[in-house]
Formats: sequence, structure tokens, C-alpha cells
Amino acid sequence: MSIKIKISDDQLSVKLSLSAAGKEFPTADEVLQSLRARGISHGIDQEMLTQICKRKKTVENITIAVGTPPEISEDPAIEWLIDRDTGQKPAISNDGIANFKKIKTFEPVTLNQPLARIASKGEGKPGKNVLGVTLPPYYFALSKMLGTNTHLSDDGMTLLSELDGYVFYTDNRINVDRVYHIKGGVNYATGNVNFDGTIIIDGDVRSGFRVEATENIFISGNVEAAEVYSYKGDIAVKHGVLGKGRAKVVAGGSLICGFLQDTTVGVNGDVIISHYAINSKIIAGSSVLLEENEGLIRGGKIKAEEKICATEIGSEQNIRTDLFVGLKSVSEPPPELAALRKKLDRLQIRYSLKSKLMAFNQILEKESGHLSPEKSRELIDLRNECAELKNDIEGLKQDETKLEKQVSADRSMEAVVVKGTLHSGVNVSIGKLNYFVEKPMTNVKLLLKDNEIIPKS
Repeated sequence: MSIKIKISDDQLSVKLSLSAAGKEFPTADEVLQSLRARGISHGIDQEMLTQICKRKKTVENITIAVGTPPEISEDPAIEWLIDRDTGQKPAISNDGIANFKKIKTFEPVTLNQPLARIASKGEGKPGKNVLGVTLPPYYFALSKMLGTNTHLSDDGMTLLSELDGYVFYTDNRINVDRVYHIKGGVNYATGNVNFDGTIIIDGDVRSGFRVEATENIFISGNVEAAEVYSYKGDIAVKHGVLGKGRAKVVAGGSLICGFLQDTTVGVNGDVIISHYAINSKIIAGSSVLLEENEGLIRGGKIKAEEKICATEIGSEQNIRTDLFVGLKSVSEPPPELAALRKKLDRLQIRYSLKSKLMAFNQILEKESGHLSPEKSRELIDLRNECAELKNDIEGLKQDETKLEKQVSADRSMEAVVVKGTLHSGVNVSIGKLNYFVEKPMTNVKLLLKDNEIIPKS
């Protein structure tokens, strides 16, 4: 005879398995005793148990007891502390005109700001599990509405924000994030977008609209004649910018995109373009790099503080193309010279301190006529160390002079690097110097050396 009893994890049901034959099959009372021995006292199906024991046939995992779950007889009253319906409302001016470019799609919240609370639990009915334990009434749990960066109060009655950010109500959940994900493009459905954080845009930014973010902006489509601003981060445009002379792209970091056409760009970092830049005005705090695919710069004005690299610049039709390169990298010492100067500064500071301490001990010796044995040893050590430091400093100064002369003789700045053709008609300015390309050149570098711009193949 075998009696197997399995209680569910929530203690609201019991599975029974019986196996035996003929006279050895357990009676209903024997099974009932086994159930009660396990503490099972509520929800036992006596009728089913009697039928099973009469048939005397093996059963496996049959439900023999079911508890009573708690219930809620009235829906709770939820007090919303955010506007859940902001997604498609244009701003209405005082004269009643709707501005579809100004659509509220999110609202700011602060750390631990209440977003929703249960104002009334409703009336619930208690339940009882199969062990006879009373279960408190079921009430609506705000935990079902927990989304990204939200948490519950200790009593579970209030849902709060976990950070300073923006709140979104999607899929019946409340989310707070510093990343605003637009599941489409920026157009009349979204209006202009201004977000304190990172913006991800799955589609295009349509003409006439404006996107602003404090952090990074990632755009999976194109940017038309629109404005895109990242005040502290990078901007990445998977395809490119068809500016029509009206697009502006400004970034506190770098810009990475497929192409630029009739666009104004200003970034503190690099501008990295996969295909081409046509009739665009580009200002980069570091470099402008077009080193893949066509790598074409044609028309417009390109300014970089460090370097401009491309496969082709200008055109056979002599379309005016202006290149400007600053002197940022020239003004900075090379790493080996900077490291030497840093080491020299440390030694000079140490020598100055040790010299002052040595002079102080010498004054004591002069005034007292003698020093203690300990002070005498200290003075000797200081004299030896100062002499050694002085020799090291003199050696480093000689190395510095040699390296400065070598850098001055060898140093040249690669201002413009063209892997393919640099066409005639391109005007290049490096610092205050100017160089006009009178005939096409291929695989050429324009160097700044000895206060002169020199082409080098």
C-alpha cells in the first residue's frame, strides 16, 4: 500500500496518489488519517475520496483538497499622482490654437516622488488554505504596476520614483527613466522633443521639428531639415542628414552619421561620416573623418582643430570647398616631452624642500656650534641627497633641451590627409596660413612644417 500526498507551494491544493491492489488498498479513513497527519484539515473532497477507495484502483496526482482563496468584492480606488494621458495632446494657446509641435509626451519627477497610491483597499473576504490557516483578504497590489526605476512604500500603498527622471505609463506599468525611447519618428505625433537624459529614436526626424537632449541621441533613420541638439553627449544618425540648408546638428561630444547634405554641424569632439559630406558647414573641436566607402567632401566649409581626413575632397568641376585646420595638436607637447617635464617638476619640488631643510639644519649648527649625532647624520644625508637631486635635474634639463630641438626639427602637423584625389579649387587654411590647390593631387598629405604648408605624397 502506498499513500503519497503533495501540498502545493501556496498551500491551496493537495494532490493524492494511491497504489495498491485488492484488500491492501487503503480505506477512506486511512487516507483521511494520513491527510490529517500532514495537517490537512480544510477543503478535503470527502465524496471523491470515498469513490476512489471504493474503486480500489491506482490514482496519481489527483486533486483531493482545495483551499479557499481570499477575495476582493470591490475594486480599489487608485489615486493617480501623474498624468497618464499625455501622449497625444497638443499644446493649446490662449486663443485656442493647437500647436502640434508642442506635445506633452512625458513629465519630470524627482527621487522618491509618489506616482500613484491606493486611496481605498475595497472590501475583501478572507480565505483559508488546506492547513486551515486563515488568509487575509486579497487587495489590489500596486506591485503589479511596478515598472523601471520605481518601488513601493513600506506599507505597499504608494508607488514611488527611484530617481530624478521622467515618468512613462506604458503596458499598465509606471516607468521612470533618463532614457526616452521614441518607438517611431519625431513628427506631428510626438511634437518637438526636449529631454533631460538620453533619447533613442527608432525612425526619422521630420523637417521643422527639434530634438534636444542633455545626453546622447541615437537616431535609427534620417534627419531632414530639422534641428538636433545634444548638450553634453554624442549624436549618432544611422543613415544621414538631408538638411535642405536648414538642418542643424550640435553636440557637446561627437557626431557619427552616414552622410551630411546641406547641413550645419557643430561639435566639441569628432565628426565621423561613413559616406559623404556635400555642401555642408562643419565645425569640429577635434577631427573630421571620412575614411570609409566614398569618403567624399564636396563643397561647403569644413573646420577641425586637429585633422581632416577623407578619400576625396572637391570635384572635377572645381566646386568651392574650404578646409580650415587649427593648431591644437601643434600647441600641445608630444607625450615623451610632457612626461619628461612632469618628472623634472617633481624633482625640482623635492630638491627645493630638501634644500630648505638642509639650510635650516646648517643654521642650527652655526648658532649652537654643534649638532646632536642624530641631527649631524641627518644633515649629511640631506647634503648627499641634494647633490644627487641636483645632478639628476641637470641631466633632465639637458635631455629636455635635446628633445625640444628634436621636436622642433622633426615636428610637422598632418592637417589634411586625402587617400584618393584632392581636386583643384580646394582652399586649405592651417592656422593663419593659406594653401590653394591649383592642380589635382592623389594620396596626399598637407603638412604644417617650419611655418609653411607643404604637400607630401
